[in-house]
Amino acid sequence: MPLNEKQKEAVEYLGGPLLVLAGPGTGKTQLLSSKVKYILEETDTNPENILCLTFTENGAQNMRDRLKSMIRDAAAKVNIHTYHSFGAEILGMYRNYTDQPMKKDDAAIDEIVQFRIVKEIQDELPATDILRGDKVRDIIDTIGSAKMARLTADDLHAIAEDNLLVTKEVNMEIQEPLQFLVPRMKFQDAVENVYRPICEILAKFVKVDKIRGGIEREANQILLELNEAIEEGEAMEKPSVKMLTKWRTSNLEIDNDGKYRLKNLIANKKLLSLAGIMKKYDAYLEENGLYDFSDMI
Repeated sequence: MPLNEKQKEAVEYLGGPLLVLAGPGTGKTQLLSSKVKYILEETDTNPENILCLTFTENGAQNMRDRLKSMIRDAAAKVNIHTYHSFGAEILGMYRNYTDQPMKKDDAAIDEIVQFRIVKEIQDELPATDILRGDKVRDIIDTIGSAKMARLTADDLHAIAEDNLLVTKEVNMEIQEPLQFLVPRMKFQDAVENVYRPICEILAKFVKVDKIRGGIEREANQILLELNEAIEEGEAMEKPSVKMLTKWRTSNLEIDNDGKYRLKNLIANKKLLSLAGIMKKYDAYLEENGLYDFSDMI
């Protein structure tokens, strides 16, 4: 297919980094393949010095096939990989340059092995543990997300403990202003008697420094959202508690004793349990010379 003007402009631009935004079926593979061809024809670059990365094996194969039809034998020399296959190649090429113990396998463990390891750890949890009955797939995905965010099990533990400690103290203090909460309150009464006092309570727990890995304290975000809700209500021609009610339902819930508490309690208990599972999971991988896809990246 012929390139349109914007595609042609992207193909012929060689002045440095370039970001192309394009949706599905708009010719991304055609554009990138054409750009590789253009680079080889217009510069002294060798095909083996070009690296193309994509998310899926199917995408990588499509590019190989497209390039082969455009530049023939030179296509075999262009490095076309998924992020993970590229990572595996780098690890394989430079395995002798590390003082770390040699890994048993050239490839990361697959989902089946991951599932088995995490399931065994989960089955050993106490019956009362909050993640004892959770889906193993969800636990694996969350561990992967934490690793991609460069967070360790110790980081997760520190974050959960900090949040739980603050939540406990906040929950005790917000009971006093919340006793003045009644249905169909006027905006000004709600702000003065309930929500401004809650702002003052939350402000005591706000800290500029991060807990771990760039993660802010939850009190910071909760206070920010409450201040925004108050400002939004005040900016209305006819002030309404609608935004304040939305904030309350998003951040507070009623416990078994009929008292309000921050909704993050359960989430942080899960995070604390996850930290323990992740620590055992990583220890197992280390002891057995294994690594997963997130470790590879």
